[in-house]
Amino acid sequence: MIKAGPESLSVEELVAIVLRTGKKGKHVLELSKDLLERFDGSLIKLSNAGLEEIASVEGVGMVKAITLKAALELGKRLHRELERIPEKLDSSVKVYRYCQEMVYLERE
Repeated sequence: MIKAGPESLSVEELVAIVLRTGKKGKHVLELSKDLLERFDGSLIKLSNAGLEEIASVEGVGMVKAITLKAALELGKRLHRELERIPEKLDSSVKVYRYCQEMVYLERE
């Protein structure tokens, strides 16, 4: 990551960094893989999951679940900030960008 930047890492590796540690007998990368598999490899599903559901993955626990949810929320907020509401929704591209944050919701 230091040389190539975070873009060079897989989602599994990025989640492992957020988790920081594994559990006895399980490396943090394995734990990250298990967690992502539980949510079909989908960051959207992981982001929509409740703390209890995330913490129920063996080796995760509540503290790691809270840390992960906070990191995912930061990502959502960054995305919203980058995609500020345009002054006028006068093109399909602007409407798409405006509505894009709803992709994280189970219901509009």
